[in-house]
Amino acid sequence: VPGLPAGPRTAVAQEAAARQEAGARQDAAAAADTADPYLWLEEIEGERALAWADERNAATLAELSARPEFGPIRDDVLAILESDERIAFPSIRAGMLYNFWQDAGHPRGIYRRTTWEDYLAGDPAWETVLDIDALAAAEDVPWSYGGMTCLPPEERMCLVRLSRGGSDAVEMREFDLERAAFVEGGFFLPGAKGGATWVDENTLLVYTDFGEGSLTTSGYARTV
Repeated sequence: VPGLPAGPRTAVAQEAAARQEAGARQDAAAAADTADPYLWLEEIEGERALAWADERNAATLAELSARPEFGPIRDDVLAILESDERIAFPSIRAGMLYNFWQDAGHPRGIYRRTTWEDYLAGDPAWETVLDIDALAAAEDVPWSYGGMTCLPPEERMCLVRLSRGGSDAVEMREFDLERAAFVEGGFFLPGAKGGATWVDENTLLVYTDFGEGSLTTSGYARTV
């Protein structure tokens, strides 16, 4: 009651509140003293974080390339990766054999196909289905091929995954495997750390950036 002296309970409550406030100030001070000075590295697209990664990469490359064995090992590995004698491991789709191939002439790669007969004969005649180098040049985007998901059982209509420079974020486009062409007006998902899977020819289950609250702290989709 205003004007009356504080009773025992009021005094105890005031003392407890004061102790709580003092404790909160101490916690805040302790948190400030122990704050992570490298928290900015968690900003995976941040300019400062990317610059830091570039600096470390440059320092590592400089140290490794100064070693006499670096050049020969690099050349040997590159020769193996670009060799025409590599086994073209195929995937089977709708009775044809498909293979993604990269070499010196196709650094971004081509998705190609051949018949069982040609493949088993040992010298297959490959037909290019999707040329990533040509697509990147036409659209002036450094596309990297991330695979495709096709609608069973026909496996004609597919969702091609493309990423800019090999990033985790992928753009998805509907692709007609039989015609070897993207579908005009077909399914399209802009670049995001997500993806999609087929339900039927007119329906997809999509996990992507749907706006605020739909992504994890690392930028991946949490909502389907």
